Amino acid sequence: MRRAAPALLIVAACGATPIAATTAKSTTIAPAAIASPSGPTMPWRYDVVASARAIELAVQIAIPAGSWGDLEVDPRAEPFVQKVEVAIGDGAFQPITRAEAPPSDDADEPTAPVFRLPPCPAAGCRVRYRFALEKAALAVDADGVAAEHDGAVIAPPSAWLLRPICLPDEQAFRLHVTEAPGERFATGLFRGPDHEITGDLSDLPKAPFTAFGALRLRTIDVGGESIQIATLPGDLDLPDDGLAAWIQGAARLVHDYYGRPPAPSALVLLVPTSGRGIGYGRTLGNGGASVILPLGEHSTAAELGRGWELTHELLHTAFPLLDRQHAWLAEGLATYVEPLLRARKGIISPEEALSHLYRRMPFGLAAPGGPGLDGATSWGRVYWGGAIFCLLADVAIRERTGGKKSLDDALRAIVAEGGNVGARWPVSRVLAVADAATGVPVFSELYAAQAARCEAIDLAAMWRSLGVSPDGLAVRFDESAPRAWIRRAIVATATKG
Repeated sequence: MRRAAPALLIVAACGATPIAATTAKSTTIAPAAIASPSGPTMPWRYDVVASARAIELAVQIAIPAGSWGDLEVDPRAEPFVQKVEVAIGDGAFQPITRAEAPPSDDADEPTAPVFRLPPCPAAGCRVRYRFALEKAALAVDADGVAAEHDGAVIAPPSAWLLRPICLPDEQAFRLHVTEAPGERFATGLFRGPDHEITGDLSDLPKAPFTAFGALRLRTIDVGGESIQIATLPGDLDLPDDGLAAWIQGAARLVHDYYGRPPAPSALVLLVPTSGRGIGYGRTLGNGGASVILPLGEHSTAAELGRGWELTHELLHTAFPLLDRQHAWLAEGLATYVEPLLRARKGIISPEEALSHLYRRMPFGLAAPGGPGLDGATSWGRVYWGGAIFCLLADVAIRERTGGKKSLDDALRAIVAEGGNVGARWPVSRVLAVADAATGVPVFSELYAAQAARCEAIDLAAMWRSLGVSPDGLAVRFDESAPRAWIRRAIVATATKG
């Protein structure tokens, strides 16, 4: 095990030797950041009670034997964790004091004091505390930590669930939330066979979105995927039936492309805003799937039906979480595939889809010999550099297999192996699964050429070979081009239903 970092990584091991069990008075001087090498076998149990208007959360944790060390939450939320106490076995609750945090693996990661947990005996430990949710939402005002929205609060569990800094390997947790009367709770965390919210402790540093308060909830089923729609307070011209139809249409588009549910379940959070149209959406995974979308109050069904934003975010739920240096691959795939799906379903024309890619892909180019895609942070390189990678991969796979395989087959194989946003994969696994599914090592070869150091790309020549050329603000197609057959297949391949 090691200290949890905010990057979307599988946490490696950092063993330590446990100290002997002590009395409750030792809670202020226990050692920093250690955990059992073997790890406890029983799940951590979180019971949370939300007060009216989501002002405060009362949290109690039942911690199994074999657990000890330092507990933390998101550093920006730590000031709002209050009255932390521990009971060793059947003993009385004693205060836990804050301690200095150990160094982080990530130099850019903010640190905050931690809460020191003594060794838990055979009877386990209990920890209880309060989280000032409303104060955190007003002070931080960030959906990724805590933000208030007209009587509801969005706050992922990473903000309000204390968790060990040293994450035990494959240590399960269970979560039960009791809402205030007349209020609701929604989360993107997956549920177990018994419908209880469950996951792995390593999911908690970057867990999916959750929300408390005056929510309107509705659940739809799309090909076996349960999608919960949580609409936050605010005015919207479209009724809930219209919103559900729009979300169901976009989810069906993604489902049909993969031929299966991209994830077991997902949460879509709609945040009413002024004006019309969809604002900047975000997707969070790690043990679940969740999408947040700001939605203009005067948006019409026709506008939403032609929009790209929800389809883009739902495509993210169908791809595993990678280390953040590989963000370009996840963003590039969603950016490239989204307009093609809408063209294949007749929502937009093939010319419109390829014009979108043709005119924006140059933003993703970089000087040959310069830094590669890995570690890219600029909008152009992350979104459009990643999309160029996908175009090159799609064309190469189709060409080298005589049209029998494509990028579609690679992505479908990844989802078939459980590669959704709830799972964390190394990039090597993505490359291996993609190459195995297509029968050609295109993904691995392109990654070697573009990830660490940028090789030259003649994007204009690629488009000419596909028979795509500019025509004013649109594009026109040349059916005599040598790869025109590939272009036709890219926008016209029948999706799986």
